[in-house]
Amino acid sequence: MADIFISYSRKDQNYVRELAVYLKNEGLSVWIDDRIDHGDRWWQTIVANIRKCDAMIVVMTPESEKTDWVEREYFFADKIKKPLFPLLLKGNCFPFFINQQYHNVRDGSMPPKKFIASLNRLAWQRNEEERKQKEGEANRKADEEKRRKKEEDLKRKAEEELKKKEAEAKRKAEEERKKREIEAKRKAEDERKLKEEEQKRIEAERKAEEERKRKEAEAERKTVEERQRARLEEIERKAEEERKQRADEERRILDAEAKQVAEMRRKMWEAEAKREADSKRKAEDERKLKEVEAKRKADEAKRRKEWETVPKIIDYSKKKETEWICVCGTRNPMTLGNCSKCNLNKRNVISRPK
Repeated sequence: MADIFISYSRKDQNYVRELAVYLKNEGLSVWIDDRIDHGDRWWQTIVANIRKCDAMIVVMTPESEKTDWVEREYFFADKIKKPLFPLLLKGNCFPFFINQQYHNVRDGSMPPKKFIASLNRLAWQRNEEERKQKEGEANRKADEEKRRKKEEDLKRKAEEELKKKEAEAKRKAEEERKKREIEAKRKAEDERKLKEEEQKRIEAERKAEEERKRKEAEAERKTVEERQRARLEEIERKAEEERKQRADEERRILDAEAKQVAEMRRKMWEAEAKREADSKRKAEDERKLKEVEAKRKADEAKRRKEWETVPKIIDYSKKKETEWICVCGTRNPMTLGNCSKCNLNKRNVISRPK
């Protein structure tokens, strides 16, 4: 059954009602705006019925051409691609339908049978489309059901396979864990025994080393004490002799060094003139000079070091009656400060009563 929407002017409602009865007798479903209840939103109700209808019949009269509502209704129906069937009841055809076939009912007659057949054809097409749509929906649902069942079977099989794999993996993991625990316990026990043995060995070595160091330290201490005592006695015995000889020796050494330096300069000047002939002799002289200088400095450093290690007792209360002689041989070089010549500290100064 086709749903027909009739667009008309209120002034033509007598004909429209007869038309509606005629169409209903022909087996068509008709909707006109006199079925709108009071309080309904008028235009929203009209739009909803236009969307729902299969075709729209436009009753063309001068009155309906003047009203805006009829124009809005067929414009909207044309916009959403609804079939339009114009009926000319009075006046002339609307410009909108100038290129479309219309039926002339100026005499107030009902539309011919072919008009009704066209409307029924729309109903048949709509029913056919609905049937195809339902068949397509049913086929789609059947395919979805098959696909869903297939996916469920695959999912179930995958879950079963996954459970089997998980169970096997858990079993293997449990076995591996037990093996690791046993191996870890064995290794821990071995490590504990090794650590205990290592600790015992280290403790024994530590005690032995401490005993050895203690004995060595005791022996070293005794040796050092003996050496210091002997060296102190020897130094005290030789101190007086060395104090007397040091000034002459230092003076002689300085003179010898000055002569050696002057001789070396002379030889260097001569060697500069005779460089090619006397190069070997010059090198030998320089080597000997360096050896003498190094030996002298080593002896001097050794003597100074020996004097530094010897405790010095200086009677500062008698400094006015004391004659001071530095290790370099300078007499009365200072009172309490360093030597003005060699800059040695007072701890290295030897005192001698006047």
